[in-house]
Amino acid sequence: MKRKAVSVIVIFILAALSGCSGGASGVDNNNGSTNPTQARVISFIPSGSPAGNSVYLEKVSVNKDEITLAVKVQGGVDVYAADIKINFDSSKIDYVSASEGTYLNNDGTSTAFFKNYNNGELLIGVSRTGVIPGINGDGLLAKIILKALSVHINTNIVFTSSSHLLNSNILGNANISGTAWLGGSLSYQ
Repeated sequence: MKRKAVSVIVIFILAALSGCSGGASGVDNNNGSTNPTQARVISFIPSGSPAGNSVYLEKVSVNKDEITLAVKVQGGVDVYAADIKINFDSSKIDYVSASEGTYLNNDGTSTAFFKNYNNGELLIGVSRTGVIPGINGDGLLAKIILKALSVHINTNIVFTSSSHLLNSNILGNANISGTAWLGGSLSYQ
């Protein structure tokens, strides 16, 4: 019985040590670096500065190899809904999650939220409900969490031309024209 317990302990220790082999040898098996203490850093660089009537991405937080980005509106006028399509290289970044922001329901109005991800294309839809006016001003439409799949990447995150802000003119042309859509680039070093 003691021999079996010792064997289990030895197996546990070997398994624990094999999981640490990159640090123990001084070589990071992910990228060949000889500095195991060098911290990886995810950074996000916006593609421009938001101005009136724009939708843009902004870094919220970083947790190891994951980054949370806010999808924000600046200078919105009568914004009733958003139809957002974001593209990125799925061989470098993976989608983790998306959640609704507080912009369209900040006055207590109920909203509908939709998200769908397929191979580097994230679709987000958020809308107020009922026959009511849209929201003016600045705010958070959604948050997205992305994960870097490897080190030494630099890749773009872009809104496609089929992204739209919509006003409360539900029966007419609801598209808010002239909206600037500002993505950015993500790097993991």
